Amino acid sequence: MSNVKAGEFATLSLSAHFKLKIDASKLSGAKVIASGATSLIVAFDDGSYFDATVITRAMEKLPENFDLRTYPEYLLKIRSTDDLSEKWKNKFNNARCELEQRFNGGAYIVNSQRKYTTYTLLNEQEITRFVIAKNTTSQILLVNAVGLESGFVDDLFREK
Repeated sequence: MSNVKAGEFATLSLSAHFKLKIDASKLSGAKVIASGATSLIVAFDDGSYFDATVITRAMEKLPENFDLRTYPEYLLKIRSTDDLSEKWKNKFNNARCELEQRFNGGAYIVNSQRKYTTYTLLNEQEITRFVIAKNTTSQILLVNAVGLESGFVDDLFREK
């Protein structure tokens, strides 16, 4: 993206529930790559990037009645997997182990705003954020960022 001025915003739409509104000047020189209908990658010249993907029940092969707002709660041990079938218990427990290894034990930050709740894991190199729109149970947003300051990622989800 080029020829942008401070104070102008670019809106990157992933679904009806998830739109990223970014100060366009921060995207100067970035490459925005669509990766399917509900996924994108924003890559910067210095090698840093973030990707954003809308997660649905179908994508994860979850039961039709699964409330995706609980997805990060199972991954982060906020909610016990005991009420899940053995198949889903194993799936969430295995994914939890991977997150704990990537993020030095899996410590996380929860931030609740008017429209969204975010669950963030971070280490020195990367940030993973689950974004939950409070008005839908059928999809959530997963953002992974590498080489970016946490403030940049925070700005993606600040309610404007």
